[in-house]
Amino acid sequence: MIRVLHTTMSLGSGGVERLLADLLPLFDRRRVEAELLLLKEEGFRADDVRREGIRVRTLNGTGWGDLSLPLRFRRFLAEGDFDVIHAHLTWPAALAAVFKGRSRLVWHVHDMGESLSGAHLAAERALMGRADRVAAVSEAVAQAVRLRVPRASGRIRVVPNGIRTGMTVDRPGHSGPPVIGFVGRLDEPKKGLDVLLRSIRRVAAARPAVRFVIAGDGPSAAGLRARAEEWGLSGFIEWRGEVRDVPALLPTFDAFVLPSLWEGVPIALIEAMDAGLPVVATRVGGVPEVVVDGETGRLVPPADEERLAAAILEMVDSPSVRRAWGEAGRIRVRERFDVRNTARALESLYEEVLTRGSPTARLKKGDL
Repeated sequence: MIRVLHTTMSLGSGGVERLLADLLPLFDRRRVEAELLLLKEEGFRADDVRREGIRVRTLNGTGWGDLSLPLRFRRFLAEGDFDVIHAHLTWPAALAAVFKGRSRLVWHVHDMGESLSGAHLAAERALMGRADRVAAVSEAVAQAVRLRVPRASGRIRVVPNGIRTGMTVDRPGHSGPPVIGFVGRLDEPKKGLDVLLRSIRRVAAARPAVRFVIAGDGPSAAGLRARAEEWGLSGFIEWRGEVRDVPALLPTFDAFVLPSLWEGVPIALIEAMDAGLPVVATRVGGVPEVVVDGETGRLVPPADEERLAAAILEMVDSPSVRRAWGEAGRIRVRERFDVRNTARALESLYEEVLTRGSPTARLKKGDL
């Protein structure tokens, strides 16, 4: 039995959080005993994970300024005697690299890195060499890590994100105009929602009956709503706020749009395809590893409002294309992006790291 501690910041509404909530109960408990440590607040998914029989604990930290958090984290690891520490996101991974002791470390990278601060980038360069393996959610993310931290290259393994497929409810039929939906954190500029609003102006001018739903919350929510109102788009957009039951919402859409400027492999995109939705998405990060242009949706360049609007109109005007691409996307996700496959891949990774290991790299002058 391999004792594995997963650690991240909290267990709220983000993609990493959704992945962990789906993933942790699916490990083969004859092979892996998984626990979860949260550095900050618990978040609403914590009780869901507990109900699956997974132990969840939290350090209730307050962020970078909480000087007691590293000490409490070190004490927790020292008392836990874990075989593997599996750390998600840079701050938990950096702490684990410093305090892992005899435990093996899997440093999990979920994004391309464009939004990393200077401090996070410095932590990666200084400490990722202490990881025994680096898990990347896509080939694109793996390549980005190789460029940022070349000495970690030999330890990188691609482990695609996944979801519990087949969880969506049946799509209700409706005779009204097409509904184009977005689900995700309202976090600019990463999600490209300002570009989406500009595209909605173009779509509304050409097809005024089309409606959009934007579901999610985040630091950019108020500004985006104000901009939409300023541009006269209030009648075309329904703002749903944070949605906890995404699989129940997706079947109310006719197509899904993801206008991000950068991404790893977004969980919401995989969920949309599992729901049988055709997608319009930007060709960034790991997105082209999920969406096949012209087969499961349409890929467009990032920050191109004209091309994004044209792709949305293509969906609006072609119900038969929507149906064909949606079904093809559903099949692709269930074959390639089921979280059960993610669990099996990680079980093998834990066994690999314990049997083969890797030397802990010494920090070199100039790594910072």
